[in-house]
Amino acid sequence: MRSRYPSFSSSISQFSGLSCIISKVKKKLIITVLALLILASAGFLLFSILNKDENGSSLNSLQKTTAAGNTDLLILVNKEHKIPDDYEVELTQVGWEKVASVMVNDLVEMRDAAARAGITLNIGSGYRSTIEQEQIYQETIAEYISQGMSEKVAKDMAAAPGYSEHQTGLAIDFSPSNTWDWLAANAHNYGFILRYPAAGRCTTGYNSEAWHYRYVGKDHAKKVFDRGIILEKYLGQETQFCRMNLE
Repeated sequence: MRSRYPSFSSSISQFSGLSCIISKVKKKLIITVLALLILASAGFLLFSILNKDENGSSLNSLQKTTAAGNTDLLILVNKEHKIPDDYEVELTQVGWEKVASVMVNDLVEMRDAAARAGITLNIGSGYRSTIEQEQIYQETIAEYISQGMSEKVAKDMAAAPGYSEHQTGLAIDFSPSNTWDWLAANAHNYGFILRYPAAGRCTTGYNSEAWHYRYVGKDHAKKVFDRGIILEKYLGQETQFCRMNLE
């Protein structure tokens, strides 16, 4: 007489088949999830690339913000004035770069004004962490030495970690180079000053950098520009660095 119940071996066989199906479903699910993660990552990367061109991070997507923060706009950072260890700054992402949130609204106004003049402003470099500044410091020293400078002079000319304005979030290296003339004539109207003019190298300790601008707010920027001075003189904190061999 044939039993109406399946045999033990048959049950085992059916169970094994079910386990195999479940295993295959799990593998497909895992593959699907991984594929979605890869697509999401690729989408984010594509978005980032679209907001950065060969000349730096685009300002096109930057919008005005209500995040002002309490950043000290007149903080002095140079070879003799280190960033305080407890310094904090609220940052806003701009393409691949970050800048102090306190400057964003004026930066948007300057971008729009430049665009009306047919100028496209990009950010070549904005905020830098201590780690990033250390890397750039070492690379800069190596580059100067390769140009024939001594290690001492190379170190004197480079900004060591803690002594770079980029670590405040208030400094921007603008690009491309065809924007620099426009910036020199107009940036002060939007709170930015040319930080390292050629005439001020003995006070700043740096050679001319036509791309490097520092945000100090509109009122201070206009005063600095109208008086034709640099930040150190404006703050009464002048130091003569020409004892260094900057030639």
